[in-house]
Amino acid sequence: MSWDFNNPSGLGGDAATGGAFSTSGNANFDWAGASTSTPEAQGGSAFGWPAGNEAASLSDTMWSGDTGFIDPNGVTLAATPLPPGSPPVPWIAGAAASAVVALAGALVAAFALSGSVPVAAASWVLAGPAAVLLLGEFVKRDERQRARAFYKGDWARPASIAVGVVALLAVGVAAYVIADWVATR
Repeated sequence: MSWDFNNPSGLGGDAATGGAFSTSGNANFDWAGASTSTPEAQGGSAFGWPAGNEAASLSDTMWSGDTGFIDPNGVTLAATPLPPGSPPVPWIAGAAASAVVALAGALVAAFALSGSVPVAAASWVLAGPAAVLLLGEFVKRDERQRARAFYKGDWARPASIAVGVVALLAVGVAAYVIADWVATR
């Protein structure tokens, strides 16, 4: 492709035909019809949309009444409603299990094992980072489901509060056992 530095527009030929872009060894590309914005050049309106009676016939072919839309290949696509949102049960179940096991372990460490620090530390990890991260993921995913048009899960918010309270109790008991061990040594 060559560039004429004396003609920065890159157009060659005469102005009456709209010019032509010159390439070395190839035929010139004619730009004569490129600047027209008439409906005939665009296939409908000046913006490329179907004009007048073309639009009515196009919309009639894209929608087939109660059966749904018709794709470009002529296949009818049925209109189906979106399913209602529901809480992500595995995430709340994991958080609840982690919090309950941690609370049980912390209580056993405090009373049955007379201050077992390894059990209390494991309970603190289960109740603190593990249960809280699982509960946070549940809340994030539950909010996405609540954003749908319909939501079936009125129990989710009270359940997440209950799991948070159990996790907080487990962290408190485990932290007390660890603090008691530090204070008496």
